[in-house]
Amino acid sequence: QSTKRTNSSAASDVYKRQGIRIEHRTSNCSIIYNEISNCETGGISSCSGMIYIAKNYIYKNGNGVFASSKNIIEDNIIVNNGNGIYCGSPLIMNNTIVGNLAGIFVSPGHPTILNNTIENNEIGILVFEISKKPMIIMDNIIRNNSRESIDDLIGSPAIIKHNLISYNGENVIISGNCSFEYNIVSFNGGGISCEPSKLNGTVYAPYLHYNNIYGNKDFGVRYIETIWDVIIDATYNYWGSSDGPSGYGSGHGDSVDRNIIFEPWLSEPVENAGRGDEGNKYNVLREKEQG
Repeated sequence: QSTKRTNSSAASDVYKRQGIRIEHRTSNCSIIYNEISNCETGGISSCSGMIYIAKNYIYKNGNGVFASSKNIIEDNIIVNNGNGIYCGSPLIMNNTIVGNLAGIFVSPGHPTILNNTIENNEIGILVFEISKKPMIIMDNIIRNNSRESIDDLIGSPAIIKHNLISYNGENVIISGNCSFEYNIVSFNGGGISCEPSKLNGTVYAPYLHYNNIYGNKDFGVRYIETIWDVIIDATYNYWGSSDGPSGYGSGHGDSVDRNIIFEPWLSEPVENAGRGDEGNKYNVLREKEQG
């Protein structure tokens, strides 16, 4: 079945609590081209698999989209809701997610988050419960969020690559078995906070390579103290200066904390870091504005 209509859920009492709800055991359904607003519980709630949610304008709801694991959420505008997308493990791609509490709230699950613009939320991506499978966060623009850009302090495994993470109020928080590579992390309140965590009896620590980390206010990479004294591998990164990081380093780039292995570093920026040409152009323009 396909829902293909333009409607305002605020116009009917039927939709005051929930705009569109897909019940269990429903599949192969599309929800497209809708305008959904002012629903107390949520704009779209999908409790089933193989649901395609696309090209909707979802705004001013309790939550924008509640999505289960096999959903595909693509090319929506999700604005000024409680949480933009509250999800388990769907595919989330090519959406504009703006002005929500958390742009994407993961609880629990391992979503694939590709090529979205996530900006001007309180938190960009918040991971609230641990998953044994890795989530993928790739090719996104995550900027101008008032607090953390990505908060995965809970320790879910993750692959975080080729994102532009800039002008957020606070830092990226990653923990456990997290691969953090080819990102631009620039002009945030802080750079990247790293914490070891234990999963299935094994202690893991994040590793960071081939990132451009520069212009962050408080630090470049910080070590979060735990009961485990673990080394963070942050080699082969560019720190904003050819002579490497400051802090526990002797250079003039963004600072590093104790327990951070940063040598060898890169003396020039990684050319293919960030979200392709768009991400690099954005940083160049903002750097010019900064003088």
